[in-house]
Amino acid sequence: MRERQPIGFEQPNNNGTNYPFVSPSEDIRYLFGDFFLSFESNADIVYPLKVVWLYGFGTDVVSPPSGWNTPTHAKDIVIADANDAIVFDSTTASRFTSSAWDGRLLILEWTAADKVCRCTIHTAWSTEDIAAGLDRTYDLYITPTNGELQADTWYELPKRIHSVKVGNTVISKKQILTLESGYNVNVALEDSQNLVGLDALGLATNTVVAGTRKTNKVRLEAIPGAGIGVFPGCTDSEVVLRTVNKQKANSFQNFTLDSEACIRTQRAVGLIDSSPRTFDYAAFNLSSSQAKASLEFHNDCKGCCDCESFARTYQGLKRQWFLSKGLADFAVSARDQYGIAVERWIEEKTVRERDQLKVRLENAGDGKVSWGVNHCNASKCCIVGVQLSLVWVVYVDDTLFPPFYDVPFPCIDTKIQGSAQCDGPQVIVPQSNDSWNRVYDVFWDYTDAGDVTSVYGRQCFPDAKLFPSGSYKIQLFAFVRWDGFISNPDSPGRCNNPYSMQFTDFPAEVVLLFEQLGRPLPTDAVAFKQTPVLEINKDSAYCDTCSCGDDDVSVG
Repeated sequence: MRERQPIGFEQPNNNGTNYPFVSPSEDIRYLFGDFFLSFESNADIVYPLKVVWLYGFGTDVVSPPSGWNTPTHAKDIVIADANDAIVFDSTTASRFTSSAWDGRLLILEWTAADKVCRCTIHTAWSTEDIAAGLDRTYDLYITPTNGELQADTWYELPKRIHSVKVGNTVISKKQILTLESGYNVNVALEDSQNLVGLDALGLATNTVVAGTRKTNKVRLEAIPGAGIGVFPGCTDSEVVLRTVNKQKANSFQNFTLDSEACIRTQRAVGLIDSSPRTFDYAAFNLSSSQAKASLEFHNDCKGCCDCESFARTYQGLKRQWFLSKGLADFAVSARDQYGIAVERWIEEKTVRERDQLKVRLENAGDGKVSWGVNHCNASKCCIVGVQLSLVWVVYVDDTLFPPFYDVPFPCIDTKIQGSAQCDGPQVIVPQSNDSWNRVYDVFWDYTDAGDVTSVYGRQCFPDAKLFPSGSYKIQLFAFVRWDGFISNPDSPGRCNNPYSMQFTDFPAEVVLLFEQLGRPLPTDAVAFKQTPVLEINKDSAYCDTCSCGDDDVSVG
């Protein structure tokens, strides 16, 4: 199906024809070629996602399903999570575009707030599909039976800043936020040229890398007197610093600043004169008075794992990945084989339900025929009060022979074997309600679900020897009916009658024979089968009629 091949990437192994779905139902199969949905991260969403409603993707007019929004675009779609919570509804989208591609695809896009949904649908069938009868049409409104999407088709965006609150003012993403230097604070763009070694390492902050967002680092410097100067009133002796990050000083108005792990702090002390060697408070870009009021933070941390450890970890993860891939490939193969087995079973089940009755005739010689009937109960319940009617029809020179001229009779014991016969085949006496033994009835109590009942015997037609060879022929018609059903206690409620039917078109030979016998037609029968016309062999089936000579025969 070249025209209906999915066009997504990273398709699951042996499952490309289903992409972007996992196992689509027939109402949407071969409709989508690709799909993509992006939305902001939401902890309430339960995966996987699925398509639950479509409008405008087909042309067959159907009634709109209840409980959904009215369509607002030429084509609309609704995506829900595993708990049927709506994740995306295109009827609320503010923007919709549609563009044709190569005359056989249609690319659709909806935009709603921070959500974007795109899909590609097929618009044409290949000549091979049409010749094979695979082409189809789709409904105008579709609520898919199974629209579960592949995990590759959705992208959960990370949380993003939508607004900034400054005091009581909320600044949204559509407004301009300006960062300015304040009291004792400098605000400036990070200049990579002032950071020793970053350019050489390729870590300059103003470097633009293809495929990534352009970013700018902002440096905040808290320096006494920097920015727009000292906060007004700080020179007042009555102004006292009482808290730092809401932490109060001790009774002596002192704060204790400590560090932990590999972060350490120290006073800003440095060499200020080499001869003689003199140390004092000093720091880079700070005056002596500023350095006295400063603390230095040092980071002694280093990587806890060496390169070899990372390599071993990678190899372990790689082995686990291949192990999982092998298991996944096996699972996919098992699933495909299971699907093939189910399809074959359904096909065989359909054949058995349609052809539940088998009737056979075979010449036994000397005017006799062996016959057998198999009836299969292909339903899910036990049938009770089963009746098999055998109708013998005789033809002489291809003309229906009147029943009162010929009286056939069973020449061996008729036997039955099935659910009701626990110890193997049992003898049963067929019953006939007419004087000429043309219609026999066989009764048995029940047949279990899925079981077969076999009835077989031999019938003698004495008048067959009175007619020339090839002129005396017979045919057997079989009808089956039953009184009712009994549900299986292991699966109650699953019992039904899939074979219930009423015959209205009986073979002409049967109608004429029943009229001659004065019997009503078996219109309550639920299964019917007839054999081909069989020419009676009136010669003996044994060698007593063979003309064997007395001459010696040499073999060499």
